[in-house]
Amino acid sequence: MIELLKERMGERLNSQQYDKIFSDISAFTRNTAVTASRVSIWWELEYSLAEEVLNALVDVGILQKYQVVRCPKCSLLLKKVEYTKDYKEELYCYGCDTDIEVDISDVDVIYSLVMAT
Repeated sequence: MIELLKERMGERLNSQQYDKIFSDISAFTRNTAVTASRVSIWWELEYSLAEEVLNALVDVGILQKYQVVRCPKCSLLLKKVEYTKDYKEELYCYGCDTDIEVDISDVDVIYSLVMAT
């Protein structure tokens, strides 16, 4: 799979960056969920390049991409959702033990390992 990523990303990443990316991904567990902003810090990449790497990892079948709603008060992940520009819903947050109103600003793009079935 590293070769497929190298084909996609080419020389925009150096060998140390590829090594770091695959080292980190090999340490992911089934519960690891990351954002582009988080990995841009880990991998010391500009946000847009980190997002491009994550999407390339989705394209080669290593990661999956989905949207989740976070509680605006405690940041707890509440549920997966389909992205729509006018998303709005009332949910119960078991972290805050309260009903909350969430909207599109509370939706994040998350990446995690593709799990074999």
